[in-house]
Amino acid sequence: MIKNNRVRVIAVSAVLGIFGACSDTKSSEPADTAAPSDSAAPTTEAAPTTTAAITTTTTPAPTPTTVVPMPAPAPVPVDLAFLRGDGLSTFDFGTPEATVRSGITLTVIVEETYMFPDDLNLLFFSQRSAQRTCWTDGGLGQLCAYFGAHDPGERVLLGWDYGSVAGPGVLYSAEGLTVNALVSAFPAIGPIEGGCYSYTEIVVNDMRLSLSTNSDEWFGEYAEDGTWTPTLPIPAGATIDFMTAGERIVGEGADC
Repeated sequence: MIKNNRVRVIAVSAVLGIFGACSDTKSSEPADTAAPSDSAAPTTEAAPTTTAAITTTTTPAPTPTTVVPMPAPAPVPVDLAFLRGDGLSTFDFGTPEATVRSGITLTVIVEETYMFPDDLNLLFFSQRSAQRTCWTDGGLGQLCAYFGAHDPGERVLLGWDYGSVAGPGVLYSAEGLTVNALVSAFPAIGPIEGGCYSYTEIVVNDMRLSLSTNSDEWFGEYAEDGTWTPTLPIPAGATIDFMTAGERIVGEGADC
């Protein structure tokens, strides 16, 4: 499926002002002795000096945010890998619903039963009878399994999906794949062969991974002739947002 930071320095200069003041002194002699004379003796007085301190204000530049790629996780032992392209935990697709539900010890948080076609034809599934059961992953994630058959009593495991509202997922595939993990942690995840703006979807061992750049960066662009040019390296903030495998109950398609 193809989708897709100043340093402002403010210096206040001071003005040095010097003001000089002068005084006049007058003396008189008797008329029969000497002619009157005036003598002005200058007197200099230093004016007060005022100097304004120079103030420098420095605003540190914000530290840029750097996304550090995570190291590739170690493979998960197959018997501990919960997410599979051909099943869930130790259960293959096609395993009876009751067996799967009794074998998964996570806490159930959603149970929904459907009959298809639905009244408004807004949801779609390959089977007439369907059950959607969701468990918490023990963190902030949710794992849902989809069971279906023509008759309710014959429903089997047909698919699953997994997502988390925040933080890395708790459940993994044998490759170490999980939701909210950086794509850069998995060098073998590429190449990205198409996208829808900042979104795309790829398949790894029959598991569909929804990827997002989480920014205004795109995974690549299409030329007018339809040629796809991927963004290399993959945007640093790109993560695995959602994982699915097998058949699921789906709604009407989006624009990508």
